[in-house]
Amino acid sequence: MHDALLISETHDAATPFEGALQARRDFPNSSLIEGVGGTTHAGSLSGVECTDSAIVTYLKTGALPARKSGNRSDLQCPPVPAPSPEGLTASTTSRKASSSSGINSVADLHREFFKSMHR
Repeated sequence: MHDALLISETHDAATPFEGALQARRDFPNSSLIEGVGGTTHAGSLSGVECTDSAIVTYLKTGALPARKSGNRSDLQCPPVPAPSPEGLTASTTSRKASSSSGINSVADLHREFFKSMHR
């Protein structure tokens, strides 16, 4: 069975968190990242370093966050911040995906991912 990285936010109305927990149970080699208290439907590659770093690691190495016992998420991260009325430019451009990996933005992640696909 293949490994899978699952990402969900606690209060996503479009895809309830219980569904993410069910997917985790259905795929025993998976790992679930939870945006704790989050309400968004797209919690990945949104500038939350905790989540983005786990995604970068998974895409680069295939390594998942350690799976925890029980019916719960395996990695708890901050939620994606709600958008501000002024727009997203200041808040999203200042956050980093993963300074330790050499990937400092979603754009860097995209470049690294596509370079790896052509090696």
